Amino acid sequence: MVIIIITQANAFGQKLTIKDKDSGRPLNLVSLSSANPLASATTNTRGQVDISDFKGSDAIEFRLLGYQGITLSYNALKELDFTIALSQSLFRWMRLWFLLHDGNKTNVRFLIRSLP
Repeated sequence: MVIIIITQANAFGQKLTIKDKDSGRPLNLVSLSSANPLASATTNTRGQVDISDFKGSDAIEFRLLGYQGITLSYNALKELDFTIALSQSLFRWMRLWFLLHDGNKTNVRFLIRSLP
């Protein structure tokens, strides 16, 4: 009789968790990309993503609209226990200010298009 046991680590690979720096809430839809090795992924609603394909990468880019993008190596993520926090972008607050205070719709449209 053969018994196969799959541990969670093997089933999911290396899990990374991404949270909001201020609130600690998990961030959904953070995009990750790397040129070497060529890989991309997106976080789920729990702010988690399998980064097994990124192993050995010197530059993994993390991006989410309204947050400052960062670039970290796989080894740096390992040193951070595979948990990172993103800071909200100043542009997010500027956009909100314009929406609340500026009557010129052209300025609002321009600002939204220029967000990182």
